[in-house]
Amino acid sequence: MTDKLSTADSSTRVDTVASSTNVDDVTNTDIAEKEPRRRVAPLAPDERRAAIIEATLPLLLEHGTAVSTRQIAAAAGIAEGTIFRVFPDKGTLIRATVLSIVDPKRAVTAIEGIDPAAPLRERLTLATEFLVSRIGSGSRIHTIAREIFLECGPDSDFARAMNNNRARVVGAIADVMLPDRDRLRVPPLTAAHLLMSMVIASHGHMFADSDLLAVDDIVTVLLDGLVRADASVTT
Repeated sequence: MTDKLSTADSSTRVDTVASSTNVDDVTNTDIAEKEPRRRVAPLAPDERRAAIIEATLPLLLEHGTAVSTRQIAAAAGIAEGTIFRVFPDKGTLIRATVLSIVDPKRAVTAIEGIDPAAPLRERLTLATEFLVSRIGSGSRIHTIAREIFLECGPDSDFARAMNNNRARVVGAIADVMLPDRDRLRVPPLTAAHLLMSMVIASHGHMFADSDLLAVDDIVTVLLDGLVRADASVTT
């Protein structure tokens, strides 16, 4: 009798455990099936655009305009087709990436921050130092920008945007010289163009020799000319 009861009790306990386990499994499965899957919220259009441009930049610096949209998609972690829902073609993306880097806002803000009460030579030295640093650090992207400029032509939207960027920087440099305009032989805007041209010629391309024209040399030539004040010039 005892053996039969023990066997029965054991069987009952096993059935109970099995039943409990099955109920839990079914319950967990049902809950998992009923819970909606969480989807990652899609980026807003501007955010998606910015993310693609950010992923494009290092590849553009490495491969130039030969970078492929497949490489860009892999770097951005998106399908290649997603690029073309934001940009109509690769060229548009490349141009947008270049323009995002050469945006002159930071340069203009820095130049505008130069103390107008400081001596003219000091103001121009600070402006030139910033230009040399900015152009030198972005020489690769400026080289690519020139390639695109030549490819698109001077009447393209890209060319107009680049010219507008340059005009904003030149205008800020002209304002640096404005307090001393009566001392200058040429208008401040002309002097600003000369300064920008000297900086770009010396530091603005991939073969530039950084020692070709030092900042002090650029400012000295711009303000004092090539001939010493105590020297005579034979005409």
